[in-house]
Amino acid sequence: MSTATGKNFELSALVSVGGPRVKLSTFTVKCAATQTQTSANWSFGGMSGIPNPPSPVPVGYVSPIKKSNGTVLANAVFNIQNLPGDGSIGLTMLRIDFLPASGISGQVVLGHTSCSPTP
Repeated sequence: MSTATGKNFELSALVSVGGPRVKLSTFTVKCAATQTQTSANWSFGGMSGIPNPPSPVPVGYVSPIKKSNGTVLANAVFNIQNLPGDGSIGLTMLRIDFLPASGISGQVVLGHTSCSPTP
């Protein structure tokens, strides 16, 4: 089994441009494999600064992170799956993509794991 866990994550990069402070008190991403298949799942708790995604969370669900005036500073992309077709799986719980309005470039990846069938 492959597991990624975290506690007390906090991202303050958007605060200086009027955006929210993003927090997650806990997160876990797990990937398990047998000889013939793989399965993966994730969970989180205590999230603030990002609108909650629906349940269940669709693959690649985007939740905009905005200033109080509605300007989108970044996109929070949940449930990113990589399924190459060989039975393996890669799963990212959350990726924050900064947009030009934030004045920040790049992304933050939170909770990623992968696994392959084990002969």
